Amino acid sequence: MTVRVEVCRARVDDAPAVAQLHVASFPGFFLTTLGDGFLTEFYAGAIALPDSVAFVARGAEGEIVGAVVGVLHERGFHRRAVSRRAVRSVVTLAIALVRRPTALGPLLTRLPTVRRGARPVSGSEDGGLLASLFVDAAARGHGVGEALVGAWVNRARALGASSAYLTTDADGNEAVNRFYDRLGWGLVGQEDAGSGRPRNRYRFVLT
Repeated sequence: MTVRVEVCRARVDDAPAVAQLHVASFPGFFLTTLGDGFLTEFYAGAIALPDSVAFVARGAEGEIVGAVVGVLHERGFHRRAVSRRAVRSVVTLAIALVRRPTALGPLLTRLPTVRRGARPVSGSEDGGLLASLFVDAAARGHGVGEALVGAWVNRARALGASSAYLTTDADGNEAVNRFYDRLGWGLVGQEDAGSGRPRNRYRFVLT
């Protein structure tokens, strides 16, 4: 069965659906443990950033079945996204920690990285960042992810970015790593953003 989607620019009011799709796509991951309320504010802030590059894939009924979110300037992305809607983000984070106090330890571990921004591997410049990509389980295997990445790359290039980066888990994540390799993203090293899991860092030349 062919899944027909329309890839279009993300809007701030898409954030709740994007957050729910994130939760469904990444169960058990750190940001997921903070709850869809916090993620809604995070993605609303990210989409509203001046250098945002974000797209959603809409199904036949207009429902969001995939999303890709990033920025033209990698440095400080998470801090900037949260700061964009600071009060709402703090409130939803506090609610999440009350509901799931075990998330406090991982949050404190990651705070220094969030405050200073990602630390690129040696020799890589501060380029664009493809921060999140996810597709609804029912729509996977139909080219939705590839269409979203293609739209993101074309938009970042049109806005003048010369290179872009992304990170993804190095271990137990073979299909995703093959996906980015197939699309022309080159592996440039590994990093640990405080998660305790090594992450592969990929670069895409846009010029």
